[in-house]
Amino acid sequence: KKYNPALDLPLKIYHRGDLCAVSMKKIESVYSHVTFEHVTDDLYTQQDSQYMCLLPFKENRVSQVIFIDCDILCLGNMDGLLDVTADFAAVIDYEIRFPKQKMQSVPRLLSALPYFNTGVFSVRGDLLSGDFYQKLRSKVEKYAALRTRGKKKLWDQDIINDTLKNTRVQILPFTYNARKNLYKKQQCPIKDKTIFLHYTGGAKPWYTEGSGFLPLQGKYARYQHIHELWHQHHEEFQQKHGYAVF
Repeated sequence: KKYNPALDLPLKIYHRGDLCAVSMKKIESVYSHVTFEHVTDDLYTQQDSQYMCLLPFKENRVSQVIFIDCDILCLGNMDGLLDVTADFAAVIDYEIRFPKQKMQSVPRLLSALPYFNTGVFSVRGDLLSGDFYQKLRSKVEKYAALRTRGKKKLWDQDIINDTLKNTRVQILPFTYNARKNLYKKQQCPIKDKTIFLHYTGGAKPWYTEGSGFLPLQGKYARYQHIHELWHQHHEEFQQKHGYAVF
């Protein structure tokens, strides 16, 4: 709401029973147009399952769904996503396809066979259907078998990319899903007019020492500035609304 004050679209939060009623009430006090879906399907609730971003494809009662992962910080206005007309739109995951290139410098011609990061994406049209959702689900066993044989796979992201090979897609500007490793040392996401900053990887700025998880600044000194950026926004939110997000 800080960067999108006029936003009044329905928001759905998927959770696996790890969001209590008190937390839901607090979220509703900030944004009333929100619903919560407790996901109980075994596909999503097993300990090692990472398939939650398949869920938006089953939302066939709306014309468009914008998915935003939970490890993302909003830093700008997202209205541009509402103008997307392609069936699927996302940012190319340059760190995987072009690991030695800066995202801004990758030649356009190389994006003919894009590999998308699914931290943020728009989906609409025929992709919002029970049939396509079942098509995605049917690939889960295939990718689980590859993982069993020691082939590295990125769970739902690989499944979505594989299934969308022959689909009309749109490549979004990197500012709609800027991964944290674009901002090593003192590079500033705000100066780049970043809309969504994606804290990819296992270390997160909201983890604390002794929690069993790695705080971002504790593992990577080069990310200190974007670790502090998250805490700055968290503190502002807490002061305004009277409760902490984490």
